[in-house]
Amino acid sequence: LFDTPPPSDWCQLCKAAQAPNFIPLLLRYNPNSMSPFLFNRIVTEFLNRADFSVAAYSSINPLSGRLARWVISQTRYRAHVLKTAPTVHMPRGASLPAHVM
Repeated sequence: LFDTPPPSDWCQLCKAAQAPNFIPLLLRYNPNSMSPFLFNRIVTEFLNRADFSVAAYSSINPLSGRLARWVISQTRYRAHVLKTAPTVHMPRGASLPAHVM
């Protein structure tokens, strides 16, 4: 998953989640490796959308809801690190929307 071009939408990501190596990739994912570009992309393309919520994605299927919750937790962690680490800075103008904090 992380060695291939990123999926362009949530449905593609859920399809990628069916790969046999998907769970091991998630377990090995280091949120500190999330680049400012990826952080901003997640925030702007998913988390800032009015229709983005765990409940909305859970209604699609249980995997989608769990994946949404995982994305939110990884992004929250990375936002915290970007705000508090003395050598790493939050990208200019980036912040998480209140509904995912």
